Amino acid sequence: MMKVLVIEDDKKLALAIRTRLQSFGYQAIAAEDAISAISMAVKHNPDVALVDINLPGGDGFTVLERLRASSECGVMPTIMMTANRGGDLRQDAMLHGASSFLEKPFGSTALLEAIETAVKNSPSDDLQEIRAA
Repeated sequence: MMKVLVIEDDKKLALAIRTRLQSFGYQAIAAEDAISAISMAVKHNPDVALVDINLPGGDGFTVLERLRASSECGVMPTIMMTANRGGDLRQDAMLHGASSFLEKPFGSTALLEAIETAVKNSPSDDLQEIRAA
């Protein structure tokens, strides 16, 4: 079962995303801020992370940089998400190493496609084994 770390400070939205993922057969865990996100990623070793850009304790870009610098999580696919419509957030996310980008609100189809694409394009050997299983 693929494990997804949902890093989202809005508790209701995090619960909705986790519930949606679980209904599609994913194991979903959550972190509410940038600080707990890193420790949850190292502790649970998820296959992919959904990272909100606006987080307490540091933004999603900081989380992404720390994940990329981590020996445990450096190649984990990450999907950045935000409700903000302005600026170059999509481009910034991709420049920081995000695998994909979602604008809130998003539907189940967009969420699942982003996860599948991110995992499919991941260079991680562990994820290669998961896809082959």
